[in-house]
Amino acid sequence: MPWTEITRPDYDRRFLRYASDCSDTEWNLIAPACALLPDFGSVAD
Repeated sequence: MPWTEITRPDYDRRFLRYASDCSDTEWNLIAPACALLPDFGSVAD
């Protein structure tokens, strides 16, 4: 069944985000805490 102009907005997923996505505002809040984490180097080290 093809989408109709009436039902298309109901199923539009263009603006949905993943649960793990952060907006710039959210990232600005958590970035200072990430800077405090120790650097363990690469896995190959």
